[in-house]
Parts: sequence; structure tokens; C-alpha cells
Amino acid sequence: MNRFRGNRKSEASLIGAFAAVLLAFFFAGSAILVLLFGAREYESTVRKSSDDFSSRTLLTYITEKIHHSDAGGNVSIRETDGIPVLVIESADSGTRYETLIYEYDDSVRELTVTEETGWQLDAGEPILEVKSFKPEERKPGLLYFDCLDSKGERADTYVYVRSAASGETEEEDPEPEAGAQKPVSESEGEGIAS
Repeated sequence: MNRFRGNRKSEASLIGAFAAVLLAFFFAGSAILVLLFGAREYESTVRKSSDDFSSRTLLTYITEKIHHSDAGGNVSIRETDGIPVLVIESADSGTRYETLIYEYDDSVRELTVTEETGWQLDAGEPILEVKSFKPEERKPGLLYFDCLDSKGERADTYVYVRSAASGETEEEDPEPEAGAQKPVSESEGEGIAS
């Protein structure tokens, strides 16, 4: 009897060990499947996200860049080698920079240079492949952008450049309009009751 009892314990422990190993393989296999499906889903999301960068996204990017630099007449459209170029000027530590956005070789490109630097159209970093991109100044202070991306999606927008329309410059403050109150400095306003 003891012999059968020992044999049963041995079989039970062997079955228990086999079940534990089988369970470990099941969990490992499940984890690998979850990782593979997750990686596939992540790749799909990244691909969709990069495909969604379209003409609308580009025009939103350009609009925000213009609004960020809209001071002192820093935004203009110039022509270089027959190609219209959006020029956004800025200064940092006494150095003047120009950010140039234009279409060249079926893509919209961006390039930042100093005013003294010579540059060529092929030097810009491609932002988006397009069939056409046309920046133009419709009237002083009103820019128009028309973009047809490589997928055939067309978007256009108008951007009002406040500093160009108002004649605002960085060096001088605009004169207050007739009837507007002149700002009072602290020293002038000491005798005024609030």
C-alpha cells in the first residue's frame, strides 16, 4: 500500500509540475501576443498620425509662426528666383534672423538664416510634400496661403498681419488715437485719486 501511495504522490507532483510549466508557457505566450498586437496597433497609429500631417496642418503651423512673430513689420512675402517666399524676421542677442517658408522641388521647405547669409532654395528642410503652395499678399497686412498637398487635399487661409497693417514698429510705440487716454506713468499719477 505504501508503495502505491508513494507512487501517487510522485504522479501528483509530476502532474502539478507539468501544469505549472504549462501555465507559465500559456502566460508567456499570452504576453508575447499582447506585445505583438500592441506593437502593430502602435505602428498603425504612428503611420496614421504621419499621414494626417496635411495641407491644413501646414497652414495652421504657418499661421501660428506668423502670429508669434507679428511685431514691427517682421512678416513679409518676397520673391526669390521667381518663387514667393514667406519671410519671418526675428532678433536674438543682436543678430537678425530670417525664417523662410517656400515651395521648392514639390515640397514646402523651411530655412532659418541670418540676414547676411547667402542661401539657395534647395537648402531648406522639407516640411510637407505638395503639388502646389502659394503665399501671396492680397493687400497690406493681409496674407493669403493656398496649398494642395500630395494627396490632393486643398486648403487655404487668410492671415491678418496686425503689425504690417497698423504700421507698428519695434522702435517706437504707435501714437494713441484721437480721444484715447494717454497712459499715465507712476510719477505723473501720484496726485491722481483712483
